[in-house]
Amino acid sequence: MQKMQNNRGQRSQQGEEAKTEDAKKRATMRYSVIEGSAWSVMSGFGDSFLIPFALALGANDAHIGFLKSLPQLANSLTQEVGAWLTDKVRNRLGMIMVFAALEALTWLALLSIPFLLPIPGDLRIYAVIALAIVYSFFGAIHHPAWVSLMADIVPDNMRGGYFGNRNKITGAVALASLLIAGYVLGVFDNVFVGFAALFAVAALGRFASVYFFSKHYEPPYSPAPPKKLGHNLGKLLASDFGRYLSFSTVLLFAVNLASPFFAVYMLRDLNLGYFFYALILGGEAVTRLLAMPYWGQLGDKFGNRTIMFTAGFLVPIIPLLWLVNQNPLFLFFIQVFSGFIWAGFDLAAFNYFLDSTTHADRTANTAHLNLAAGFATFAGASIGGLVALGTQADKVVFIGLSGIPLLFLISGVMRLLVSVWLAPRLNEVKQVEPVSERAFALRVLTVYPLKGFRNEMVGMLRTAKSARERVKKIVLRRRGTG
Repeated sequence: MQKMQNNRGQRSQQGEEAKTEDAKKRATMRYSVIEGSAWSVMSGFGDSFLIPFALALGANDAHIGFLKSLPQLANSLTQEVGAWLTDKVRNRLGMIMVFAALEALTWLALLSIPFLLPIPGDLRIYAVIALAIVYSFFGAIHHPAWVSLMADIVPDNMRGGYFGNRNKITGAVALASLLIAGYVLGVFDNVFVGFAALFAVAALGRFASVYFFSKHYEPPYSPAPPKKLGHNLGKLLASDFGRYLSFSTVLLFAVNLASPFFAVYMLRDLNLGYFFYALILGGEAVTRLLAMPYWGQLGDKFGNRTIMFTAGFLVPIIPLLWLVNQNPLFLFFIQVFSGFIWAGFDLAAFNYFLDSTTHADRTANTAHLNLAAGFATFAGASIGGLVALGTQADKVVFIGLSGIPLLFLISGVMRLLVSVWLAPRLNEVKQVEPVSERAFALRVLTVYPLKGFRNEMVGMLRTAKSARERVKKIVLRRRGTG
């Protein structure tokens, strides 16, 4: 009898502990949205204007290529160190908070460059590149810990919807930050004072995210036994994760041949102002935040592989459209289309990674994925910068194109080849509703966006109505007590 009572007591205690842990996880999911919003302030005021900052200091195409590629290379090399350090320290939140604070301090160092090195020259460009590498190192070393932590916090069946909504909110903050930063930068007569103001806000945003990290809950962490990548490379590449790794790596190379140079093309070659630059980027950002929940629901229903496969055949169109017309309004709508497609691809890729890895291997595989992505970005951006510099109009012209426009053509063709070659090799790794890829692609561009827009509008109207009703009740209650 006593034994039965003890068992009941243990089960009751275990049930209460499970409820407490579940509540902590749900609270962390809410705090993660706020933390991500603070990170978006840093991104909107800082990351989005790092290339314009370098251009204002006199950077050329090769400089921009290395500004994009070298930090990414440092990022990729650091991921393995971050995974190793996570396993050794076993305190994911502590790691994240320390290195996020160091990220914030890097922005303060960046804003001081024009004032500490007032004489124009390559030294200032090299200082920006060096600090960008340091910033990338600090951001990368805690990334495996963050991915591992969020995978433990968010239940499997909620990932698509949760990260879709989280990205929607953080994207809205990033959009607002980007547009405000673009406007503010145009107000200053001394552009470097403007950049200093932007980067100071970026630092404050990251410090705020450190505070909200301190509110997170960290479940117990058990690292996987160490594995040597080289001994298991063949097995790794043959797995679902390995096929995804191959596809994403080669696609990233093709994308980064051109992606660092859209900003250069707008600000230098087309001579658009900072506000128009921010507005065009904002078109992409607002589409991303509206499309994220839509793609998240489709991913939960039809699978992330279907979305990646479809988006993989649409991303080659984006750089080619930049060759059609350079009117700012046309470029705005290109980026709207780009935001819609990349929102689906990025969200599906992240969730596919989580689905195709196990808890034990996830930290190490995060490092492997980012190592490969870093080398792909480094190679793509470096080669792109050298090609753009070496194929200027006075040197090389191919079918009427030279410099950056020629890069757009090369990138578009290579993206298509990658999708034809590697996208069909991906497998769906969870049970989903079967759908024809051709039918899905047609619906993605026609039926589903209209339904998604309708649902967004209905949701916004319901939210507004609910808010009005709450305000009305508060007013009536105050009148009654008055």
